[in-house]
Amino acid sequence: MPRLILLILLELFGLVAMVRAETPAEKGLAIAREADRRDTGFHDYSARLSMLLRNRHGEESRREMHSKVLEVENDGDKTLIVFDSPRDVKGTALLSFTHKDRPDDQ
Repeated sequence: MPRLILLILLELFGLVAMVRAETPAEKGLAIAREADRRDTGFHDYSARLSMLLRNRHGEESRREMHSKVLEVENDGDKTLIVFDSPRDVKGTALLSFTHKDRPDDQ
């Protein structure tokens, strides 16, 4: 008898879980909202980066750069990336302003 009760409880639990299941669209929206929530409040950061470029022949070249990011309240972020090496790209910079409600500026 206890085994029968356990099986009934497990089946009921399974039905409850199915009722609470999200559609793929609902799950995707929940993930996007959570990612947006977590992407605020960092204020600013800076980083040193290294990029390794490899062509189809296996030849490699390396780019060194640094970046600074500033969070803008009620909008997107301001990002500055400056290449430090090699010499042919040294000083090249990309300034990007992301926006929540309009296209980004670069």
